[in-house]
Amino acid sequence: MNSEHDKDPADRAAPGVDEPWWTLSAGRGRDAVLDADAAPVLLGAGRDALLAALRARVPGFTPEWTGTGPDDAGEALLRLYALMAEAVAARVDRLPRKLLTEHLRIAGVSPLPATPARVVLRLTATAAAGPGVQVPSGFQAAASGPNGTEIVLETADDMWVSPAELTTVATGRPGQGILPGPVDEVTPGQGPYADGFAPFGADAAPGSALWLGFTAPEAPAGGMSLAFVAAPRPGGPASVAWGAAVPALPPLPDLRWSVLDGTTFRPAEVVSDGTGGLTATGTVHLGLGAGDWRPGRPPGGTHLPEARWLRARIASGRYAEPPLLADVWPHAVSADAAWTVRDEVLTPAPELPGESDGGAGVRLRVAETPVVPGSLTVTVADDASAPLFPPTPSARSSTGSAAPAVWREVPDLADAGPADRVFTLDPATGVLAFGDGVHGVAVPPGIGNVRALRYRTGGGRAGAVPAETATTLRTAVAGVASVTNPVPGTGGTDAEAFDATVGRGAAEIRTAGRAVTPADHALLALRAPGARIARAHAVPGHHPDHPGARLPGVVGVYLVPPDENPMTPGAPVPEAGDLAAVAAHLGDRVAPTGPTVVTAAPRYVRVDARVVLVPVLHADRSAVPRRAEESLRRYLHPLNGGADGAGWPFGGSLTHTSLLRHLLADDDVSAVALLALTVDGLPTAPCADVRLPAHSLVRAGRITVSVLAPAAAHAVGAGAGGAP
Repeated sequence: MNSEHDKDPADRAAPGVDEPWWTLSAGRGRDAVLDADAAPVLLGAGRDALLAALRARVPGFTPEWTGTGPDDAGEALLRLYALMAEAVAARVDRLPRKLLTEHLRIAGVSPLPATPARVVLRLTATAAAGPGVQVPSGFQAAASGPNGTEIVLETADDMWVSPAELTTVATGRPGQGILPGPVDEVTPGQGPYADGFAPFGADAAPGSALWLGFTAPEAPAGGMSLAFVAAPRPGGPASVAWGAAVPALPPLPDLRWSVLDGTTFRPAEVVSDGTGGLTATGTVHLGLGAGDWRPGRPPGGTHLPEARWLRARIASGRYAEPPLLADVWPHAVSADAAWTVRDEVLTPAPELPGESDGGAGVRLRVAETPVVPGSLTVTVADDASAPLFPPTPSARSSTGSAAPAVWREVPDLADAGPADRVFTLDPATGVLAFGDGVHGVAVPPGIGNVRALRYRTGGGRAGAVPAETATTLRTAVAGVASVTNPVPGTGGTDAEAFDATVGRGAAEIRTAGRAVTPADHALLALRAPGARIARAHAVPGHHPDHPGARLPGVVGVYLVPPDENPMTPGAPVPEAGDLAAVAAHLGDRVAPTGPTVVTAAPRYVRVDARVVLVPVLHADRSAVPRRAEESLRRYLHPLNGGADGAGWPFGGSLTHTSLLRHLLADDDVSAVALLALTVDGLPTAPCADVRLPAHSLVRAGRITVSVLAPAAAHAVGAGAGGAP
């Protein structure tokens, strides 16, 4: 482990202790901007503090007043005001939390909405499907959720499914001259490929190819839909930078897909590629085009079985880091744990407490909640602000009359003008607020004249369903026999809890939607569209790829997703898409000062522990070690660990007494005879605190817990040894 002298002096401070205020974290964690568990404090000023603040204002407002003696009339007024203001402050701080919620809502601070999880669905075709059937977007499957609820999964892309089975996966190396290169079969998830396989080899040079062999009663036609599962890398994806000082990234290699028709190749059209050239988990939809697809063998792979082969070949270029895949699934498509509602008439929303019929604007609501942010499309009939003559034919309905105008969602009506057709949305309650004619166009009077053309509802952590559980067909498609999800779902977050909203409320007001300080970057990273982020930690002048160096104009942002890496439990690592979405959001939209934003996965320090406990006399000696191991893993977890259960702090030290106190919280444990830690393979000094590298998190490794025999426990209790 690195010594303290090897670190950047500014990086040695433990978060939340003597760390600069502008280096803060946001999201789940006790190192968040505010303590969400503390009682709300609106004023929080005592008499002495108020009196000192008043005296500090005297030179600026009444410089001619110099008397400060106890008999001075001005001093008496100051003391009287401080006495009365202290009582007001105490009363304000005892106001119900509901009032604080309303203050935050008026200030534009709302809970972070729930986001839908992403699930890969694999469909199985019937024999009657023949060469294949097309499954349109909007196909729905379902899985059983908590308490017997149904979790609906809906696709956003068209796909193809056929009776063809993927029987062989192989990788081909570049050939020499006109001679084809060798082709080697791989078995994903087995033997040497248990941790993944390189689809284009370790070098991934031009000419390398991935071969997929299918067997089917007849040749698939129309298209082919494939899901690729990227193998997790130990350190997570490469960092993503956004800003003026960032060099242009090298383009991805030119990847060409083709069908081996007997002995000849014909191109396959890439309809969509959600994998970034097989670098991330996603789906690839191919159009097979016209022509036969006769069985054959790849050139250089005469030892492989005869099949209908599909090839992905690197035509030119190189990867910055060759891809690594865990598995390949045919007839698969990505689905979100949300479903679409279409053509719904909006109904009046209930009035808020204290509101009257003369409110600022019309408030309506949708029927299904929660609403996925950005998915709602609203039209208003008889819109007086719409142009009399639409500029394009598309703005007219099929009958030739003017089509209803489409209104757009905005975060706040305060910035809207009198001609802006906008509304705000509370995703949790589904309530829409429209303008009053000054801030946004007022909705014209009428019944049923406001409609939601479409919106998506759903979201939550429950949408990340376990593997092989999404087995219910909610949409009937001829030729589709069954559906399942071969891998667990990923992502999905629940709506933000009230305490968390209160905890970041003041900081959110301070940011005003703009990232100026690094603390603003951490807070606004949680609202990046399309990113699944549970925690963010921003550091000024810090580049994750250059630790220890101070780089002016750079803000490093470490991101923690809401779900764990299945290959390394306890180490949630963001995907490349999450890093890119946050970097684009911070660097291009909400950062007016123009710094270079670098997003990266956090560095995880593996901590192994050996624990020996002394149980009480009548304790269950088999249950005590199990509870201690589970408790210690939970305490060190980056998402729900720490003293407050909200996530281990970035760079937080391993304090020996805190670990002992945590183990002794079990009523069946009377003493801790041994607590030995190993950090990144190096044993630590006994009974000593361990400083971790700056801005790192903990991943619990091997934890072994045992209990002493009664005789040994008596010796420890008699003073033979043990931890206090």
